[in-house]
Amino acid sequence: MDIAAVQKSPWSFVLDEPTRVLVADDDPILLEFAVVHLSSPTAVIETAADGATALSLLKSSHFDIALLDIAMPGLDGFAVLEKIRADTDLRGHC
Repeated sequence: MDIAAVQKSPWSFVLDEPTRVLVADDDPILLEFAVVHLSSPTAVIETAADGATALSLLKSSHFDIALLDIAMPGLDGFAVLEKIRADTDLRGHC
């Protein structure tokens, strides 16, 4: 990455490689906030409104990072993380 070009640009992004981010939160406003503020030309943001949906998306697609709300009804962020750690397929991807 050319640092001089980044410094001259009115917009700069930390990510210069394609990146997929999963954001799981039961608050629709925070999900929208994440999409608006984390999206970039190279970052794709996907959302899940609950832990079960997040887990399903993690099993069906590759993500570079998952941001999990710790206080969701049903499967909260801690429960999702426990399931990721217990699943050998997911554990290798996260």
